[in-house]
Amino acid sequence: MAAAWDQRSSKEQRRMQNVLLRQTVLQMALGHVPYVRAKLAAMGIEAREFKGLDELPSLPLTMRRDIVDPVRNPEGPRAIILRGTADGVKRFSDRSVVRRVALARLLGGEEIQELAIEAATRAIHVHLAAGPGGRLPIAYTRDDLDLLARAGGRLSALLGLERHDRLLNLVPFGPTLEFWGIFYMAHGTGMSAVHFRRERQDVQRALEALDDASATAVALPADEAPMFPDLARQENVDISKLRMLIAVGRSLTADERAVVGEGLLAAGAGDARIAAAYGSAEARVLWGECSVPAGRTETFGF
Repeated sequence: MAAAWDQRSSKEQRRMQNVLLRQTVLQMALGHVPYVRAKLAAMGIEAREFKGLDELPSLPLTMRRDIVDPVRNPEGPRAIILRGTADGVKRFSDRSVVRRVALARLLGGEEIQELAIEAATRAIHVHLAAGPGGRLPIAYTRDDLDLLARAGGRLSALLGLERHDRLLNLVPFGPTLEFWGIFYMAHGTGMSAVHFRRERQDVQRALEALDDASATAVALPADEAPMFPDLARQENVDISKLRMLIAVGRSLTADERAVVGEGLLAAGAGDARIAAAYGSAEARVLWGECSVPAGRTETFGF
């Protein structure tokens, strides 16, 4: 059995990264994404010869403009969504997926096998990434959502959260990585959570759920983090038991961490720590930034 992510040596971690990257390139180039297959073929790149991280610079970059340009890509963003087939899954998926598909057929026949194939290839959850040229759909399969939950559990461990923590998610609901990344962080950890805030709702109105949730951790948009302690005081909301404030969407500046820390300490949250979680929508997972105690302004990266 493979060692847990936080117990691997750097050599083992590198080997695992190479395996997963090669598998991803093979699935995209040969198995499930015609756009990538055509692009690599046009440049004479043989995906089967790709070995891993050292060869990553040889792969062509795909920019947003390449996807939304009707001349370069007449099919538009739909061209980059998975189109899995049974043959593609059998030929290019990792061994765990192939074993699961084979076991499904053995125990349940073709119909159950088809469900197992769909779990690896059929998009069932879509985020919309805004930007120049319009919104891009970022699709997740059932297996991707399982991976998002596992990554969320890892994010919790990095930030210093545990199962017994109680999370209030004040990231507004919507088809975004920021909201669903925090949602699946709680899910993957087994942490109780209240996802309370509607889109366009003021954070002050959402603060009323803090007491109801008995929250020890709060996640909210990074732009609102510096004002959070003062808003809580204005609304007579007690945040003294808060252990973690997670700024979502970007890293906080040193000045912002100073403001947040001063506010938390003034509110009696002397044990609170400040963290951040962010990532590009196209990456489909949130990255975590190590937490620092309230009153400290440095960051240790992600």
